[in-house]
Amino acid sequence: MTATPGQVADKAKTEVSEAQTKNELVKTYEVLGKKTYELVDKGELEHKELKEIVAKVKELRDKLEQLQVS
Repeated sequence: MTATPGQVADKAKTEVSEAQTKNELVKTYEVLGKKTYELVDKGELEHKELKEIVAKVKELRDKLEQLQVS
C-alpha cells in the first residue's frame, strides 16, 4: 500500500519533532553535566562516582591546555 502525501508529511513532521526533542535532551544533559561538575568542584555536591568523573574532566582539560600551548 502506498502512503498518501498527508501520511508522508505527518511522518516527516514526527521525525523532525523526534530529532528536535533528542537534540534538546542532549543539550539538557550537557547543562546538567556542567552544573554537576561545578557543584562537585566547589564541594557543594559529593558522591564518589561524581568525584571520579570530575577528576577525569580535570585531567582532560589539563591535557587539552598542554596541547594548545605546544
